[in-house]
Amino acid sequence: VEEKLGARAAAGIRERLILALADEEGWVSMQNKPNLKVSRKMAPGGAPGRERDLAMWKVRTTLEASPRAVLNKLLDATAQPKWNPVVSSVEDLGADHGATMLRTCFKGMFGVAAREGIEFRETFEEEEALFVGYTSHGTESLDMEPRAGAQRCYCTLSGYRLAPGQGEGTCEFTFLSLADPGGQIPDWLMNKVGSKGAIDFCAALQSGLKRDGA
Repeated sequence: VEEKLGARAAAGIRERLILALADEEGWVSMQNKPNLKVSRKMAPGGAPGRERDLAMWKVRTTLEASPRAVLNKLLDATAQPKWNPVVSSVEDLGADHGATMLRTCFKGMFGVAAREGIEFRETFEEEEALFVGYTSHGTESLDMEPRAGAQRCYCTLSGYRLAPGQGEGTCEFTFLSLADPGGQIPDWLMNKVGSKGAIDFCAALQSGLKRDGA
């Protein structure tokens, strides 16, 4: 049964990510700038036993790199700490359960404890767009304790859509995130400032791509 955990999760990622990215109903615009559009809607999420409506975020921007270069950057997960200042480490746990499983550790800051997420990852292509999706669904059955001093966060669904931009060598980048940070961080706070992590991620990704000369 365990060997199929990741395969089931990957299939769910593909279907749910496409539907979530295509859904235009219920979103509230939080920012609307020429190269940054941020929207929020409430959606069912949370770790098993803590299910509730959480803020789901959608961020759209244009990156100065080709979709393939962006994809390669995202798939080089263990190198993410080199360009993402909030990530301390990423461990590739292999695909023994049917899909790539990653352990990502986020730095603690401003009195908030470090976070650790265990996620399955799925990559696919559809209608000239590239997709990378993630979910923690199913990982809870593996009984993997978080590292000392870290709180376990839970990703209901997150991912990226990469499509050719209007300018040559650019990428229309959409980031979707529905996650439970865990611990004692109140939902009302995440509803207000939860988009900051996604916006900062896009900026860090662009900086990393520029350093690579992508």
